[in-house]
Amino acid sequence: TTVLGAVDEFNLTCVSTPLAVVAEGLSYEPEGVRKGETWSRTIGQYGFDPTSGGRVRYECQGWVASNTVEEVAHGDGTTASFEVTSGPITVTWIWGDRRILAHYEANESDYGEVLVEGAEEPTAAGDIWLPSEGGTVRLTAVADEGYVFQGWTGDIEGFDDHAAAVTVPNDRVRTLTAVFVKATRVVSQDGFTARSY
Repeated sequence: TTVLGAVDEFNLTCVSTPLAVVAEGLSYEPEGVRKGETWSRTIGQYGFDPTSGGRVRYECQGWVASNTVEEVAHGDGTTASFEVTSGPITVTWIWGDRRILAHYEANESDYGEVLVEGAEEPTAAGDIWLPSEGGTVRLTAVADEGYVFQGWTGDIEGFDDHAAAVTVPNDRVRTLTAVFVKATRVVSQDGFTARSY
């Protein structure tokens, strides 16, 4: 048998750990790479659990490229780049800092607001990313003048849904709405004032 030349094209496959997330620029389709060329890919900072409807996210912690024998390159950012020297190659994207999306809002923004303590800044109107491993968030419903807080609706299991200030565990994806209603006054004939809602 005569060998005319060494194989200089290899398969490259991307995988993710701890799960196959969906992220901008990330493809799990195998591709061909040639020995001596530089392979480079930039992906999004966040990857999302495909079964969560975009409500569970992970942050990219880096990547490792390896062949069947050893690691050939690694990095801690969202851009992987290395020279292909052998193959086949597997690029493993590493994901961590799991967060869940909670949504807290008022039934009408003109009636009151929900103050949030213990979470990141809201990412959109009422959307807040919370650490998924333990912890709590403190919500306070503050009524505007002429309105009163009536209670919470939504995923209210685990706390008093009639308390204006509540501590909510970061145990799952939640949607909570503070309900405010207009306060009305009724004056009785004997001069006493009663408030009804």
